[in-house]
Amino acid sequence: MKVQNSITRYGAKTKDEVVGNIYRTYNYKEFKLNKVNRAISEKHVAEIVHALKVKKVKLPLIQVNPQMEIIDGQHRFKALMEVGLPIYYYIDRQSNDEAIIEINSKQSRWHLPQFIHARAEQNCPGYKELENLVNHYKAVLSPSSVVAIFSGDNDW
Repeated sequence: MKVQNSITRYGAKTKDEVVGNIYRTYNYKEFKLNKVNRAISEKHVAEIVHALKVKKVKLPLIQVNPQMEIIDGQHRFKALMEVGLPIYYYIDRQSNDEAIIEINSKQSRWHLPQFIHARAEQNCPGYKELENLVNHYKAVLSPSSVVAIFSGDNDW
């Protein structure tokens, strides 16, 4: 029997089907790293730790399989553990080693034009103009060159 959710919280109302559970724990020892996953980048973990401590960011859920092996989120897991924050996770009963490879091969980091666009959409001062300049000169200059030239930076 499908359970319908009719909860209104924080201004969001949904009648979507409830399909799973989200768990929270401080018991870091119950998680395992999967040998198929990428090697941990301590630099990436440090960047996440900084974002957690300084910017107070909220992180996406950690995805684990029934054996509690981390499928997606090993860097987030390490950072949360280092800071001493709880792990929010869900169990994907159909995840396997192939899912790790597929997820990691499809992820990408934001690049400068994406950051500029996000700030322009937030109406941050000067970013709409900067986005227009980047788009105007994209055939001949990299976005970082446009930023350097129009910011008055003489070290480029």
